[in-house]
Amino acid sequence: MSITSEQNRNHGRQRSNCSSTSRRMPPVASNGKALAGVANLHGRMPNMRIPFHEALVAFGRTSAQHVLDAEAPLSLEAPLSLEAPLSLEAPQTPLAEKCSPNTAKIVCINGYSAVMPGNFYRAPPPASINPMDQPSYAQTKIPSDPSWGQAEDADFIVYDKERGLEILGNEPTSDFAFEIMPLFHDATVYDPYTNEVYFSQLSGGEISQKVIDLNGNEPRLLRKKANPPLYSPTGGIYRNGLFYYCVGGSSHAVPGPDGTVARPGIYTLNATSGESKVLLNNYLGTCNDIAMDGEGNIWFTDDDYSFGNGVSAHHPILSPAVWRFNPKTGSVRIVDNHLKQPNGIAFSPDFKTLYVADSGAETVPDHPPAVGHVINNPYNVTDPRVVWAFDWLPDGLRVADNGYVLVGVGDGIDILSPEGDLLLKIQTKFTSVGNTWAGKDSKDIWITGVGGIQKVHLNLPGGKSLGDGETEPEEGQKWLQETAAGSHQYCWLAFLFL
Repeated sequence: MSITSEQNRNHGRQRSNCSSTSRRMPPVASNGKALAGVANLHGRMPNMRIPFHEALVAFGRTSAQHVLDAEAPLSLEAPLSLEAPLSLEAPQTPLAEKCSPNTAKIVCINGYSAVMPGNFYRAPPPASINPMDQPSYAQTKIPSDPSWGQAEDADFIVYDKERGLEILGNEPTSDFAFEIMPLFHDATVYDPYTNEVYFSQLSGGEISQKVIDLNGNEPRLLRKKANPPLYSPTGGIYRNGLFYYCVGGSSHAVPGPDGTVARPGIYTLNATSGESKVLLNNYLGTCNDIAMDGEGNIWFTDDDYSFGNGVSAHHPILSPAVWRFNPKTGSVRIVDNHLKQPNGIAFSPDFKTLYVADSGAETVPDHPPAVGHVINNPYNVTDPRVVWAFDWLPDGLRVADNGYVLVGVGDGIDILSPEGDLLLKIQTKFTSVGNTWAGKDSKDIWITGVGGIQKVHLNLPGGKSLGDGETEPEEGQKWLQETAAGSHQYCWLAFLFL
């Protein structure tokens, strides 16, 4: 069957007043922010209660933790002098400035813009839950500091100059590659053998995967269908020659070749042959995103979104949770059920920390989990702690070879240190959702989302996220279907732990 490429289109946001099947998003907090959290194994953090909406939660295997010594009294030997009034003047250094001779639009934020002129204005979040309507940090208005206007139009915003510029390297680029339907596109994964990026359109009845073919002089956008078809993969990884997918679709209206119906669960896909196989579907929940530890165990998140966005015909039976699946034995065991809507999930390179995105969180618990549930389970999971606040809804989650964490946050990708410091933001003009490393040196990042695809090149390799790459997939039957990706007009504009 012949294959044609989809033509690149003009760069821009996709907006529509029409209604269509869309991904259900959780409401945005009143301050328009989302917080991130981290926890470590073998110990608890002090009880805390901090309001937040979306969280990045992490659990790690550290044997010690640093906590505030509440028994040490504060020193009163040098009281604060009030003879001189506190200054209300803005800092002399501009808040934002161009900080690289490179042709890319790179803006550095001085001092994390911790102090702004008193006349800055940040629009309150609208009542709409459309993520494209949520104001971003870069859209803050500062009439008395015109330098800030550079941030909104920048390709990259650098917060930590030393580490941020190191991430960018000598030749960073950020290019809009394709205009696609104004729907959510996720499960973005790269196959190093076929040199293709796969991703899924999350809409009712969609049983094919979109593919970016990187083998020619210019990338081509294709559409492929597995055998049997996969209905709405929402998360994926690549290991040992196979894609491992979380599949959220469940519908009697999408029968397979043998007359069976689509069921949510964990599936593999051989990108060379097009053959898919089920690893887990006898399970009362759904599956949003997936990670694999060093022993081959699969950790996955289960939330309510597949039912809410219309790709699952069955109402959720179980509450949202994080699970561990052992493919060797078939055992499925709950790991944590305290997160509101666990979403993206990824391991650190040493597999000692598992990061989970909670896109429905509201507060950090002010008490530890019940004894015997998490603290004493075989995986030794401990309490989460907050580490960062996001402007938008966090989703796509990846970890670089050096441990830096990439989080899709709607208006782009935030890059955090393992400790939770915001180092750099990659900005997009569309709502970013999924992302993956690609290319021979694993320094290209492909971002998929609502209405657009973007290619970014950084000095930040993520090849370890692609697996060991030692097992080449076997040749087999050819793809069931392979055609050019269409551009039908659908209407709408639709975080860490172990």
